[in-house]
Amino acid sequence: MKPFKYLSVLILPIVVCISFLSKGWLTFLPAIVFFGLVPFLELFIKPNKKNFSKEAEKIAKENKNYTYILYADIPEETTYFVARFTEYKLPFLGMVVMNFVFPILLLINSDFKSRPWFVFIGGTVILLGHYVDVFVMVMPSTVGAQWSFGIPELSAIFFFIGLFIYTTFSAFAKANPITKGNPFLKESEHFHYYNIEHTGEGSGDHH
Repeated sequence: MKPFKYLSVLILPIVVCISFLSKGWLTFLPAIVFFGLVPFLELFIKPNKKNFSKEAEKIAKENKNYTYILYADIPEETTYFVARFTEYKLPFLGMVVMNFVFPILLLINSDFKSRPWFVFIGGTVILLGHYVDVFVMVMPSTVGAQWSFGIPELSAIFFFIGLFIYTTFSAFAKANPITKGNPFLKESEHFHYYNIEHTGEGSGDHH
């Protein structure tokens, strides 16, 4: 029974699956288990920092249960990331930077988010990052390593941009962008964001 303790790693996908398929408090089950129950158990169950001895390693190699559990613990997504990191390394790493590193490092600053031109550039980069994400998601399973970026890909981008612009402006043309009867309308017409109007001032200049 000793090797079967390594099956405990499968608690994660099981708990997440239960959360997705349930309602009520069970939807919070992953947070309850991994941020509540597991840290509580770690107070009483001390980890074993010693590796197998030579004798124990030999016994483990002869025990097929270790092999079965090892393959059971390897997630199916491993092959997904291996293919993309070997054959699509540049777009894969670019997608990570555009979708995660860029927003975290730059848009987390309140001063940056108060500049309209910077928000526009940030939104454009994130949208391009989402396109690269879909590209990396679809292409390996369709063309494998024989991928390229050319006229079909650019045509698809411009098609959906045009469709978005047409749909959005058509909807705006049918509706009044300024709401009527809103008690906060007058106040919002005279609202000014402090960080934009007082760029470069120190904290001692605030009134």
